[in-house]
Amino acid sequence: MLEALIKSEQSQALYAGLEGAMFGRFVTSDILARSDAAVHVAHAFTVHGLDTEVDYFTVVDDLNLDDETGAAHAGDMELGAGLYYGYVVVDIPLLVSNLTGCDAKDWAKQDSADARNVLAGLVEAIATVSPGAKLGSTAPYAYSDFILLEAGGKQPRGLANAYLKALPAQGDVMQIAVDALGRYLSDVDAMYGPTASSRVAATRKEWPETAAPHQPLGEAVKTILDAVFGA
Repeated sequence: MLEALIKSEQSQALYAGLEGAMFGRFVTSDILARSDAAVHVAHAFTVHGLDTEVDYFTVVDDLNLDDETGAAHAGDMELGAGLYYGYVVVDIPLLVSNLTGCDAKDWAKQDSADARNVLAGLVEAIATVSPGAKLGSTAPYAYSDFILLEAGGKQPRGLANAYLKALPAQGDVMQIAVDALGRYLSDVDAMYGPTASSRVAATRKEWPETAAPHQPLGEAVKTILDAVFGA
């Protein structure tokens, strides 16, 4: 009886909207309104040692005319820039389930249009949107120089171990980082067999076609989505 009620409630509505469908929602008042996150995001880290500079600043109080003059506040902030490795996993059956209300095992039977749009937007955001603070004085807007898209039915695996040894922050660090990633990917596949059924890269750096074909980002996204949902 209880199981039938839960299934009935779950099938009637989208649980938590787009953000909830992607990143989950926890509700204490209604357990049926909870949804697990379909998008898993690892913390990004620099592939090299990070050096910072101290930005010393002062603030002048323009309204303080009668008392002592000078700075009303003095402070400092550390500024740094680095080359980051990031990793994102999407549970496709769960995402489709969260978007449509279907059972996760029936995800392939659903209309894939919404899921494709969500995933295309997610990849574009990962590649082009830079979260940041102090925007007015740093303008931290940069696009990704390398994107590797993979799809498959195996448990996901990150490639962070490619940078267990920090890369030297000199020379063409970007190319060195891409080369290190390619070598590690080849080593993992040699040990476990192919860890993805489909793989495509988008990059402006040199990348071996034997590791994954590379295409412009828009085409790469379409290629991987077609591999997941069908052309």
